[in-house]
Amino acid sequence: MSTWLEGMPLPPWLAQLANGVALQSAGYLLALGFTCWFKPAWARRFLLAHASTPGRHALELGLRFVVGLAWLGHAPHTALPGAAMVLGLVLVLTTLGLVLMPWRWHRTMAARSVPRVLGHLGWIGLAAVLGGVALAALAWRYA
Repeated sequence: MSTWLEGMPLPPWLAQLANGVALQSAGYLLALGFTCWFKPAWARRFLLAHASTPGRHALELGLRFVVGLAWLGHAPHTALPGAAMVLGLVLVLTTLGLVLMPWRWHRTMAARSVPRVLGHLGWIGLAAVLGGVALAALAWRYA
């Protein structure tokens, strides 16, 4: 399957960096999932901290953007380049949307929504582990 990214090859060092970041994003989800299951208090603190300060907001957006770009760069080397490209685009575009949103709005949304889902940490853990396994399988082809 051809993607629009295949016409723009990355230098080898950048392709390896993109692959590493893609694999680390899978590791992040796996770690989040196991933390939800085995250290739920830590998971609650971590999830509640998102967007809690301007610095954490900026860190979250920066990491999301870098991971999205990594998936876009790594997409042609995956088993499902279209899926990897969509993942990267979703991360990059939603991050740009959050950049345009004032931090206080992001904090308010997080303060309203995160506490509502914290009672379902087991399910969040399952979704994170399954997502981590899926991302690892998607990224591993080139690793």
